[in-house]
Amino acid sequence: MKKLLTYIGVFIVITAFMFLFFSKNFPTDIAELCLNGVANPEQVDKAMKEISIYDYLNIYDIFSCDENVSVYSGNINILLKKSDIEEHGITFNDNEVIMGDRYIEKQFKYNLLGERYISSFGEYDVNCIIKNNDRVYYRDLNILQNTDVKSQKIYLSLISEKKLPINYSNTVDILKYYGINVSKSIYYADVINFYQKLLILLLISALVIVFIKLVAYTKNSAKQLLEFQSSSKYDLELREFIFKPNNIKLILKVFFEVLIQILIGVATLWLTIVFLNTQMSYGVDFTSLKSITDSINAFARLIKYYIANGFTNISLAIVNCIIIYLLTFFVILIINATKIIIKIKEKKQN
Repeated sequence: MKKLLTYIGVFIVITAFMFLFFSKNFPTDIAELCLNGVANPEQVDKAMKEISIYDYLNIYDIFSCDENVSVYSGNINILLKKSDIEEHGITFNDNEVIMGDRYIEKQFKYNLLGERYISSFGEYDVNCIIKNNDRVYYRDLNILQNTDVKSQKIYLSLISEKKLPINYSNTVDILKYYGINVSKSIYYADVINFYQKLLILLLISALVIVFIKLVAYTKNSAKQLLEFQSSSKYDLELREFIFKPNNIKLILKVFFEVLIQILIGVATLWLTIVFLNTQMSYGVDFTSLKSITDSINAFARLIKYYIANGFTNISLAIVNCIIIYLLTFFVILIINATKIIIKIKEKKQN
């Protein structure tokens, strides 16, 4: 049980770091929607106004032989505010282009910031460079008239103009009503809440194991105390027995063990309440094998989509987290398998 507690502790630390990472880097109000088909900018803008969403980013990834091209409408700051950027008088006009530094490194020998960029679509001012990015972002929607769209994503801020939260599931349903069909989606709050719930589950598991261990210790201490009392009940009065130095230590030990158990019980109850109150837009019935397999298949399809169409910051972060969990699990597995093999060899030698 001690070994199990150690392994749970390792996953608690990893999950805590992941929870803090997502909480710090991804706003809870943002939803990332991948569309099935293409919706034109006017159609998207109309739907957003009807839903009372005033802050959104609409991105079209288009086919191009020369560069990784995206054309956007809406608020590009949704993408930029969590990116490492180098900017020079951003105007957010149609004659402006935003570039990834990887694209510049691949195609040019110098920094294009503030320079004029000539592409097959026209001439544009390079007013912003995004670090660790290989795409070119145009605001010129005229490009869409003569090109084919590879995929379309919409980033929504689910906060109304009156600073009230907008329901994520209802938003997806309303978009469908307006002919904007969502194929895959990630609601940032769901990701953060998932890691919070996973962290709480691991903490509860650790507390239950510690509680069970403490109960065993308390039973042994109480049994020992009763045996001392039984053997000396004819020689010592109760007061004398209690204030005997060795007995005081044992009584205090039992008292503190019981106190810790009560605190663990309270903490477990509080964590359970937090777990139940942490809501997500989807639910998994862990008592149903079909519900679990459906959720795994849905997640697999989501990852398959991003593999085919390119990863975004949050989807790549999720994949990296899965890799970290798998590597940790296999390291633990290898360590235990190695120990078993060594014990078997030692027994054979003996």
